[in-house]
Amino acid sequence: LRQAQDQRGGSAYDDRVVRARLAQAFGRLIRREGDRGTFVILSAAMPSRLLSAFPAGVPIWRVQLDEAIAHVAGSRACAPEAIAEPVK
Repeated sequence: LRQAQDQRGGSAYDDRVVRARLAQAFGRLIRREGDRGTFVILSAAMPSRLLSAFPAGVPIWRVQLDEAIAHVAGSRACAPEAIAEPVK
């Protein structure tokens, strides 16, 4: 079934749907240029190919759950620069 779906473009379609939903969710958090916020995806299985859903220049970090919680809670010890380099 999966092979037939891939041949008809199902996987590419699924990716487009996921990208659109991510972009919509992110857009609800960040609406204007001056807006700030933290958008967290709690999935270690988030494929890099879907990160194109976010606007160019948006820094993306892959971190452990405890680091994400500390950052969201406002811990200065876990500033994004101290966590890791953004995913490219």
